[in-house]
Amino acid sequence: MQAVFLLFAVAMGLEIVDDGDLTGFGVGTGLFILITSIMCLFAGGSVAGRLSGEPFLPAAVLHGAVVWALVTIVGIYAASAVTSKIASAAGATLQTAGSAVGGIASGAGQAVQAVVPDLSEMDFPSAGQILPPSMEQDLQQLLQREGMTPEQLRQEVTAITENVFDEQDANQIRSIATTAGRRILQNPQNTEEIVTAAINRLTDGDNAPLGDQKIDRLAGVLQQRTGISETEAQQQVDKWLGEFQQAREEAISTYRNTVDDLSQELNNARQQVEEQAMQAADAASSFAFWSAIALIFGLGAACVGAAVANPEEFDRLS
Repeated sequence: MQAVFLLFAVAMGLEIVDDGDLTGFGVGTGLFILITSIMCLFAGGSVAGRLSGEPFLPAAVLHGAVVWALVTIVGIYAASAVTSKIASAAGATLQTAGSAVGGIASGAGQAVQAVVPDLSEMDFPSAGQILPPSMEQDLQQLLQREGMTPEQLRQEVTAITENVFDEQDANQIRSIATTAGRRILQNPQNTEEIVTAAINRLTDGDNAPLGDQKIDRLAGVLQQRTGISETEAQQQVDKWLGEFQQAREEAISTYRNTVDDLSQELNNARQQVEEQAMQAADAASSFAFWSAIALIFGLGAACVGAAVANPEEFDRLS
């Protein structure tokens, strides 16, 4: 009878369990389970009471109670298979959403990382992309005074620019940007703080790979390699410094916007996972509540059915 009722529920489109997911479990489903359980246990208790062969009412009632106990054992075994899936799914979900909802679990979970691109793979624009746009052309004009060949000009321009930004600076820029990306992936709620700290490391201090001092150092290099005066060198450097600062601000703005977009996507994914966890928890709670009610009333139904179908009582009623 229970199998028939379950098939009937499926035919009506009543969502009970969908691959271990109880989010479709509601009051209507709970009432359906309660009523059908009472009917099925009443029928099962009646059969047990009738076939007990004992024209003694307490014996028949005990047979009905045994039917209820056996059904309960089988039901708990079947329900545990479902609830264990829900618990494992909810546990993984809560672990993912933990840092955002009070530290239930630490770090970002694999579920969210699968949804959002890995921020650690995102690079900050290279130093070469932030160099003053007119720097190479100005250097060629300055060096042409020395009567250099085109090949010598290229080599000298390369030597001067590498004196400003070398491979170590490029690695430092990449390291700061990717470290910030990994921290954001773990704590997206602190995105602004993390990005600000990364930008400060890139631009502030004597050892900052994108600090103003990188361009300021060119004054002495220009005097040495081009023979221009200190005033001319400083004027040229000031021009490049303005262009450099503008290009750097544009690169930082692009980096910040990219991080903000990805961080928002990450937060949305975490919120979605949190909502799914809460839905799973609510559904599991509803399932447990209605199951308990069904067990209580089911015991009574099995005992009443056995009492009604007891041979002595059945013969009397006949």
